[in-house]
Amino acid sequence: MQNGFHSIIGDTTNKGWHYQLHDEPTLDFSAGRIWRMDLANYGGIGVQVLPQLTAQVGNTEIYAQTGGIVRFGQGLDSDFGPALIGPQLSGTDAYTPRAPSSGTYSAARWGASWRMTCWSRAMISAPAAGWG
Repeated sequence: MQNGFHSIIGDTTNKGWHYQLHDEPTLDFSAGRIWRMDLANYGGIGVQVLPQLTAQVGNTEIYAQTGGIVRFGQGLDSDFGPALIGPQLSGTDAYTPRAPSSGTYSAARWGASWRMTCWSRAMISAPAAGWG
């Protein structure tokens, strides 16, 4: 079935388990930072930018990532934006209630992220003869 699909899309055929990546231990070091920058406050409605940087070095992947979130609403100082699923910056799920006097917390968010991968174990193709 897999080779049939590969044939339809014009890709090479599956060579079997012998050509798969071998199991090996991995070790990665990752660091990230989010900054919270207040841009404006209009009648209790705040506007913030949350720029972020992340980097990882290891034998599974080497990359640098940057991104950010722009958000507006009330009680923005309560957190650092929405919780993220890894591999992303951690700590965004931390919440300290600092809601306005009305006791509400609300925000609208827009965000984007860009990653430059220098090397990734997942991007390695089938080994050449004599490799691995």
